[in-house]
Amino acid sequence: MGFLKDFMTRFRVPEGTNWGWYQNAEVDKLGAEVMQTFDDVEQTKILQRLHEIAVEEAARIFIVHDLNPRALSPRVIGFVQARSWYQDLTPIVVTSPPN
Repeated sequence: MGFLKDFMTRFRVPEGTNWGWYQNAEVDKLGAEVMQTFDDVEQTKILQRLHEIAVEEAARIFIVHDLNPRALSPRVIGFVQARSWYQDLTPIVVTSPPN
């Protein structure tokens, strides 16, 4: 359930841990489906697809080291290398993958 609360719309703060207000209708549908599925194999399949979507859409930005963060994907726009200790993440946009 903790994983779902990071990505489902209904678990936006203060109702859960979706503090970034991430929203995707398919993720919401899959999340509701997995909560009503009791077969472990089927739950795993649903959660794998939900996870794939979250990764494809870069629902979270993971920073490995705060001294030298880098934007490695060509889909990332607006990243400016920090010249101090503070990296401004507000101008960053992740574009959709090419079709």
